[in-house]
Amino acid sequence: MKKLLSMLALAVFIVSCGNGDESQKPECTKDNDCKPDNCHTAKCVLLRCEHTLIDSDGDGFFPTACGGNDCADADEMAYPGAQEVCGDMTDNNCDGKIDEGCPEPRIKEICDYYDNDNNNFIDEFLYRLDDVIYFIGQGSNPVVARGAIDYEMHKDIIYFALVENQTSSGIGLEGKIIEWDAGLNQYVSYHTLKIADVAGLKYKTVISIGSAFMVAWEDILTQKAYFAYFYYDKDKKEWNNGSDALLPSRDTILFYDEDEKNVLILQIADKAGGGFDVLYKWLLGGETANSGLLVNVPDGEYKKLGIIKVRPKDKKDFYYFVAVWWQNNGTKKEGVTFYVFDDGLSLAKESTVNGWFWDIKLAEYLDGAAFFASNGGPGGKLTVRVFKDDLSTIEKDLLLATSNGPLEFDAVFNRGTENFIVAVNQSPLPYLLMKNKDNYKANNSLYYTGGETQGEPTIFEEVYKYVIIWSEKHGDQDRIYLRTINCQSQ
Repeated sequence: MKKLLSMLALAVFIVSCGNGDESQKPECTKDNDCKPDNCHTAKCVLLRCEHTLIDSDGDGFFPTACGGNDCADADEMAYPGAQEVCGDMTDNNCDGKIDEGCPEPRIKEICDYYDNDNNNFIDEFLYRLDDVIYFIGQGSNPVVARGAIDYEMHKDIIYFALVENQTSSGIGLEGKIIEWDAGLNQYVSYHTLKIADVAGLKYKTVISIGSAFMVAWEDILTQKAYFAYFYYDKDKKEWNNGSDALLPSRDTILFYDEDEKNVLILQIADKAGGGFDVLYKWLLGGETANSGLLVNVPDGEYKKLGIIKVRPKDKKDFYYFVAVWWQNNGTKKEGVTFYVFDDGLSLAKESTVNGWFWDIKLAEYLDGAAFFASNGGPGGKLTVRVFKDDLSTIEKDLLLATSNGPLEFDAVFNRGTENFIVAVNQSPLPYLLMKNKDNYKANNSLYYTGGETQGEPTIFEEVYKYVIIWSEKHGDQDRIYLRTINCQSQ
């Protein structure tokens, strides 16, 4: 039945696109000569541009935004005529109804990180997008950290969004403090901190250090890197800039170890003759405790770096899980090498996965680590690899979605469970992947306001809630938005 419906949908599309007269198709010699749009991919076939309607989930049906009838084009389990899946709160057959014809369960699941209905899944199908999208202010490409500020007698969760604003001479780097105003019942940004004016940015990053925030950036013109930290003065009721220093590096990653109360600074340094080193510095109370070489890549070009801290269950020791994304200077082949370091930063294990990537992310997973990766272009994929027991075991590799273009994304695991959420910025529409139960494409939803999404979204998990922060371009304005996904007991 699905195959028949898919063939009918394709037939309708072909008829709507005309007779396919070859003389009307643009000439080409390579794929780059052909221009895709929000609804079509494009490639060069026999010196003529062929345009194919987007089918992101590969189920044979095309998105409603492009004239098709697939109500969830990022979910291969949802399409016209599909069988309704009871309990997933999703319109699987695209008839506008959810879970029609399904019996009520005798024991209902509630939001408590517990398997109430004894089906071996926790809080399944309970997370829903909030109807409200909060406009935070002007800016683009936010990099965000979460902290807790003691304003008066209680601590409030706040977010520090490091954003860019175009100026007459380049880019204005600003920090927006995002917080919840209980009186107004909404997220607001009352404080915007001026950080620097730069000709252009090579990178920027921010971390939370208790009740303060540390930022780092590099000016692409001067090729100098800096960091500064900001803290809230309760007596003066204002934000202050605590320090400013030069970092001799072309890329910097900041990592705060909450257990040790230390800041780990990872810096990328070019090697003479090719390749690069990953150097580290420990900061204790603002002073360098020790420093040295963390990773040596002898013949490669640096692409991206990630680090998380993992403490396996029932084990006293913890370890640092590091991923280094590189490209070989000679062969131009790419790959990601994973390193496991003990608490003394001594190398314990190492492994490599080869491939071409567009974006990578690390996430803590139960008693191990997870590696999310995407590669762009027609036939691109978004996948996750789950490691257990300090990289010694690859538990599973999962294909999450296919794409028709580059994917920029962020991903987190639900605490203490195998459930995760991925926010994806992809043309023509961004979407969410929520893993509940054994369906890795359930509860897909859009999180945009109609503009052109920019860069990577950011996701944070709070108690029974996710927070998504992203930016969009509306005409000549760049805007920052926030939306929540809440666990709602039925």
